Amino acid sequence: MYQKTRGKMFTRLKKALVFVLVLALILPTMPVSVQAAEAVSIPVPYINQGNYNTSFYNKNGKLVYNKDKTPKPATVKISGCGAASSAMVISYYLNLKGSVFSPDILFQRAIDHGDYQGNGLNHAGVSYICSTVSVNVTWTSSVKEAISALKENRPVIANVGESVFTTWKHYIVLTGYKKDNNGNEYFQVNDPNHTKYNRTWVSKSTVTKAILSSGYGITKYSPIKSVTAGAFMANRKLTTGSACNIFGYAYSNTKLKEVTGQILNSSGTEVQAYTVYPNANYCDLKSSDINKYLTFGSLAAGSYKLKITAKDSNGTVTKTVDFTVTAAAKLTGSVSMATTSIKKGKACNISGTIKSGSKITNVTGKIINSSGKAVQTKSISPNATSVNLKTSAINKNLKFGKLAKGKYKLQITAKDAAGNNFSKTISFTVK
Repeated sequence: MYQKTRGKMFTRLKKALVFVLVLALILPTMPVSVQAAEAVSIPVPYINQGNYNTSFYNKNGKLVYNKDKTPKPATVKISGCGAASSAMVISYYLNLKGSVFSPDILFQRAIDHGDYQGNGLNHAGVSYICSTVSVNVTWTSSVKEAISALKENRPVIANVGESVFTTWKHYIVLTGYKKDNNGNEYFQVNDPNHTKYNRTWVSKSTVTKAILSSGYGITKYSPIKSVTAGAFMANRKLTTGSACNIFGYAYSNTKLKEVTGQILNSSGTEVQAYTVYPNANYCDLKSSDINKYLTFGSLAAGSYKLKITAKDSNGTVTKTVDFTVTAAAKLTGSVSMATTSIKKGKACNISGTIKSGSKITNVTGKIINSSGKAVQTKSISPNATSVNLKTSAINKNLKFGKLAKGKYKLQITAKDAAGNNFSKTISFTVK
């Protein structure tokens, strides 16, 4: 009996020992939640710069390009990490409640101020665009100052170099700080170019190793006490028939009663107007009905002014943008045939030139019989401002020598990028 009892005890002891060994092997690999000794997490909304792909124009109406080996039109998606990071911080301070301040507005401001030269924004550029919405940015190399600001619920715009965040230079936002009971420190990160860093905790050492010289942008907000607004146009040098987006905003620390957009002619007379009633503290002009219903494409050539007026219970603010509309270049052309009396089986050349002030997108040549049916057709897409018909594929591919005897028409039509059309018809006979 004693032997049996001792055997059972030994078996149970062996099982317990195996269980302890298994735990010892498993536990170190399991995620452990360590309660932070100190922590702050600032509710800064996340903005993905990849969602903003609008092209921008300078004050002279020229499209702005980046400085890649193969330059592309500058956009927030390509070059706007500074604008997107600034927009996150501004959105937090303005407490936009579900909305975000558009980085397009800030990027256009940087272009107008001369801060964008094709390679993103420097510290002064970021400081400037933030200052236009009452946020001051002071640059420092001190991580202690950055941590102190975060503990005061003030986000930090961080300028980083080659690291897990970028292969070159980049801006991110530090939105929190924590230190766990083991002394490990972390920053919470919003990276506008990587959605995986959306209020994501990253080790302090990873961030500090990435920071460039004076790379901590300490932010401080001076509360806006009166209604304010900003207004911009995608292009201030328009041609007749061309559309244009409005960028801008209206903001009130209470609620906006109404926001009105007007187009005034050179005499100051209103030619178009639209009003919205936000009943909120923020109105983004691009996504508003003002942008939808002010139709720049319907304006005649001339000088104009875009006027944005915002009202709240405490007052009114007005912003204006001067712009011009010039007459779009016409699509013109000359067309001729070597002869309009062709002997059956003989070739015939087409001559002439099609010209436009914008790119010619299509030229089509047709030979039409007496019944009105196209018996031969050739189209080209030149993407050029001039087309020589004699050397074109149209002249090469329309085979007059294959036509039966009868009466015909040669028809040449063209279209350009501005929406202009050209058409010329010549009657001829095959004998």
